[in-house]
Amino acid sequence: VINIGVDIALVKGLQMGAAGAAIATVGAQAGSMFAAIFYLKKKGLGFPFSRKDIRLRRTVLGPMVKIGLPLSLQELLVNLSFIFITYVVNGIGLNESAAVGIVERLMSFLAMPTLALCTSVATMAAHNIGARQFDRARKCLLCGMTVSFIIAVLANLVTFFRGGWLVSLFTGEQPVIEAGALYIKTYGIDCMMFALVFNFNGFFSGSNHTTFSMIHSVAATVLVRIPVVYLFSRMAGATLLHIGLAAPLSSLFSVILCVVYYVWLRKHEDEEKMIAAK
Repeated sequence: VINIGVDIALVKGLQMGAAGAAIATVGAQAGSMFAAIFYLKKKGLGFPFSRKDIRLRRTVLGPMVKIGLPLSLQELLVNLSFIFITYVVNGIGLNESAAVGIVERLMSFLAMPTLALCTSVATMAAHNIGARQFDRARKCLLCGMTVSFIIAVLANLVTFFRGGWLVSLFTGEQPVIEAGALYIKTYGIDCMMFALVFNFNGFFSGSNHTTFSMIHSVAATVLVRIPVVYLFSRMAGATLLHIGLAAPLSSLFSVILCVVYYVWLRKHEDEEKMIAAK
């Protein structure tokens, strides 16, 4: 809320441009940090915690690196692909470049419900899998997907029919608004795709399968997103509508891989139950 509000006030209201966007981002992060400190001060953690507890423990660090490193590499490579998209769009024109920047800000906001739910799925799935309650872990995944998908459908309707209005909150330049309205249509479709992908990733993270999360994200980036952006950018008369199709197509590719892997995991889990019963 702070980020979006200060963005509009500084970028559109005071015409501060990139400096305004930077201030909004830092201000939002600072607000989040102070809110967290205030909450912990009031509520506590439920267990003793002091400065001397902040140290590395080899027994804990190893598993954390094993789980966290694939996720870090995944984020790095996916963000590099978006840098490539920005590079391609910059070659199309200034209005298109500005439109992409605005749409990415809007999409970070629209993705927040799904990000929050996938974090919940990861936490609850981890607890239930640790307790060998696999059915309950699957229910967490399906519940997270259902709620995320419903929100994503609503977001898609807004971006498809009122995308230009959303972009106009950040700029009054009509060419930028028109380009942004085209680009955000495809991201609205992508909202529905990553509502599934993010929750799958949360489930896989909660069950210590982060390596697969990295594999399918990298595969979608290298095999779909980057090639589609490159090929469509070479088309005569290419617009942001064509470039933007790379996002939902790569997410759909990830969904297919996730479904296949989930079915394999479930089959493997059933085999474990049969062995245990014997």
